[in-house]
Amino acid sequence: MRHFGRARPRPRGPGVVGRGGIASGGHRKTTVPGRSRGYRARLNVDGPSPCARLRHPCGWECERAHRTERYVKLVINRREGGTPGGSRASEEVVQAISHRRRRLVPLVLTATILAGCAGTASDTSTGTTAPDTTSSGESTTSAVFTTSTSDPDTSTTAAPTTATTAAPTTAAPSTTAAPTTVAPTTTAAPTTAVPVDPTLLPEPVGPLQAGSKGARTQALQQALRDQKYDPGEIDGAFGGQVTMAVWAYQSLHGLPKDGLVTPELEARILAKAPQAMLKPELGPTHTEVDLSRQVMIVWRDGAPALITHVSSGSEVAYCEDTDEGQNCGDAVTPTGVYKYERRIDGWRDAPLGRLYKPVYFKGGIAVHGAPSVPNRPASHGCVRIPMPTAEYFPGLVANGDTIEVFRS
Repeated sequence: MRHFGRARPRPRGPGVVGRGGIASGGHRKTTVPGRSRGYRARLNVDGPSPCARLRHPCGWECERAHRTERYVKLVINRREGGTPGGSRASEEVVQAISHRRRRLVPLVLTATILAGCAGTASDTSTGTTAPDTTSSGESTTSAVFTTSTSDPDTSTTAAPTTATTAAPTTAAPSTTAAPTTVAPTTTAAPTTAVPVDPTLLPEPVGPLQAGSKGARTQALQQALRDQKYDPGEIDGAFGGQVTMAVWAYQSLHGLPKDGLVTPELEARILAKAPQAMLKPELGPTHTEVDLSRQVMIVWRDGAPALITHVSSGSEVAYCEDTDEGQNCGDAVTPTGVYKYERRIDGWRDAPLGRLYKPVYFKGGIAVHGAPSVPNRPASHGCVRIPMPTAEYFPGLVANGDTIEVFRS
């Protein structure tokens, strides 16, 4: 087909449909997509073209128009289930085309077909249902076509590109959601591991010593407490106070003061043999301080009220600078029979150190609590006792009671 007196140049290059195929970049005769070449032969099922019978002067152009007409009718008839009114509209277009404009029939009729089938175009290509209308109820469709004319047998190929433009929609006023009240989250209370009761722990057979825990240690503590030793709280734990109570028991019974409770010693302690007075001549109420054994026993009304480990004078000469000048001495705890004279409730800052709840019996020599009560004589001359014992010791003795310091 001629275009304005000149032949339209044939498109070439990859992807162009024409004779020679896509791979060669040439042209090939286009047919109905998805149809074989025999499909065009069925367009003349009604007999020879009227153009051939009437010898129409248009020549091959009339013949092509006639074939296109038949093709259009066949396609429309096959699409009777498509857009309503499509067939009738195409017939009116064909009748309205003038004889001189027959060469434009392919373009006009193809555009009509695509306009009538626009509603189902997307169904054919994607297999999904295309919307009939936009959000406002209207749809605008545009199509782009490429027509190639080379010889009388060349058909017209239309490559539709459908673009749907949605009319502007009016957004409904937004509704503010009522505020929701979020229930406060509950924080789980941290789990605290329940301490294991040492008295319920089984203890292996063998000696008990510092660090032991269990029912055997608890029984040992209770037995010492019943005999007026001071093992501290009955908690089933072998601590420092238990060790010092064991020292006192070992000293009184002529055993090494190592704090180790063998099964034999454990059996003796649990037997709770009564303690005899070391100085019975002092009467039923008195205090005995044995420097050799480093033990003190407080008797009241003939029964022991307290048996405790002590640390007396180291008997090592000393000379120390104090606020009152240089203080020198021999660190000896004087022996003899004395009376309790006075006491101080709480701490006393003495020239040679601090004394806790001291009870004096000879000048500046007293029985008092101290943080350090080692397993040996270590003081400047006083009688040291453990701090927990010093808490209640002053209540066990009265001013004027007898105290004897001696060596066994």
